[in-house]
Amino acid sequence: MLRDPVAPRGRRRAVVVALAIVAGGLAAIAPWATGPAAEATAPFSFRAVADATADAARPHVALGGQRSLTADGSPRRVTYVRFSVAGLRQPVLRARLRVHVQDSTAGPSPSAGAVAPVASTTWSEARTTWANRPVVGARLGPFRGAARAGRWIEFDVTAAVRGNGPVSLAIVQSDPDGVFYDAREAGAAVAPRLVVATGARPAPTTTRPPTSSTDRLLLAAGDVAGCTWDGDELTARIIDRYPGVTVAGLGDMVQVRGTAAEFRDCYAPTWGRFRDRTRPAVGNHEYLTAGAGPYWDYFGSAAGARGKGWYSYDIGSSWHVVVLNANCWEAGASCKKGSEQERWLRADLAAHARPCTLAYWHQPLFSSIEGLDSVRPLWDALYDAGADLVLNGHKHGYERFAPQRPDGTRDPARGLREIVAATGGAPDFLPFGAPLPNSEVRATRVHGVLKLTLSTTGYRWDLLPAADTSFTDSGSGACH
Repeated sequence: MLRDPVAPRGRRRAVVVALAIVAGGLAAIAPWATGPAAEATAPFSFRAVADATADAARPHVALGGQRSLTADGSPRRVTYVRFSVAGLRQPVLRARLRVHVQDSTAGPSPSAGAVAPVASTTWSEARTTWANRPVVGARLGPFRGAARAGRWIEFDVTAAVRGNGPVSLAIVQSDPDGVFYDAREAGAAVAPRLVVATGARPAPTTTRPPTSSTDRLLLAAGDVAGCTWDGDELTARIIDRYPGVTVAGLGDMVQVRGTAAEFRDCYAPTWGRFRDRTRPAVGNHEYLTAGAGPYWDYFGSAAGARGKGWYSYDIGSSWHVVVLNANCWEAGASCKKGSEQERWLRADLAAHARPCTLAYWHQPLFSSIEGLDSVRPLWDALYDAGADLVLNGHKHGYERFAPQRPDGTRDPARGLREIVAATGGAPDFLPFGAPLPNSEVRATRVHGVLKLTLSTTGYRWDLLPAADTSFTDSGSGACH
């Protein structure tokens, strides 16, 4: 049951939360229930004590005191909301800002924003204008989904509410589809609220080290970030537990169209925090923007030569890793026998004759949903070189195959094991058809990260499930 405290008295300090909503398109976040496993007290609920809109079209007009708060990208309008919070006696477990959507300029706003801190905590409802609006800092994280009239929208502000003290936040967005929110002047029932849950913090999670000092780890998943879901943040929290470990991105790192804005607003706040240790493969969604240009702009040389996307690297003393481009119909990315990519692959494998070889790209050859036959020449080259393991994404969900030849016949001695881990965050799951002959495990509606433990003679796989998933899978194999 929510507790609605009275205004702070005496020497209680006030927590000031200023929300700047730049442009339309607020969105729902992950449910309140997903979070630390801890004993929480009943949440505190605080109503706004001040709110105001700053309008770029009227830069010197103060708009505080109105019944609605406007957020828009064209013309740009910013809404600030302030709360006075006190009386918290235990650590903050969760903090949510709740705003009630009054209307939008063209139906539900489809846009999403990103939270950011605001330096000032002393702005005035009566005097705030566009000309003197508080400065917005670097982004903390994204918001997802549509803002529909009559709905409450929740925003996760846990990272900024650390207890009794001043906090200022902003939500930045550039979408021109404006949204109107109920201000505190519209009545207590629809006024903006800050809901804070406190309680004992759970014990920190420790990561189990590799089983041997010679083992190396690799974390992998594909089909990751979009501005209308939260699965990518859930899987990013798994990767947070493994600092410094290389991340294999199995393609479709952003959806829906691979734009620069999607990399900036959707990917950067989640998996973007691992960019310096990510070795990505390019997916089909990246190519929905001409030539996958924003993909190479974002990842740079870590994604291989621009327009090609194939490259290789080593892990430890025993493993050679090859990254390929399975968008075989795109200019410069043919997978045919004798193509530039296929010739490069055979030469690279010959030049790096390590005991163990792993390859990954986006679209799988084998899938009980739908495979892509045009990548078979790449499988032929890998099989001929004695490679061990193939990772793919694309078909949202998880599927693991027994070692097999490029023609799909089982081969426990020299076959390649394929694992499809399109589990990085995308929610659009497709149903499996009839299982292919060597399909050993299949699961849909799965978010997680595939952890590979690479030893000098073999490998172990563990699918680490996200907070919204119970399915997992594990096993091991030996190098040829």
